Amino acid sequence: MVKRIFLGSDHAGFEMKDRIKEHLEGRGSQVRDLGTNGPDSVDYPDLAHAVADSVVNEQGSLGIV
Repeated sequence: MVKRIFLGSDHAGFEMKDRIKEHLEGRGSQVRDLGTNGPDSVDYPDLAHAVADSVVNEQGSLGIV
């Protein structure tokens, strides 16, 4: 069973990330949003790295970027 799902996106995908988060939480999943939280330009690799590190460090978790 998945303990937690980590989410991350760049500025181009933050609205979709929020919809995915809503959907997963509505199904009872424990979700941790690692950003970004707005339309300002950010570097995708930084957020992808944060999600990957979180998944590696929390056994049984998943990540969506």
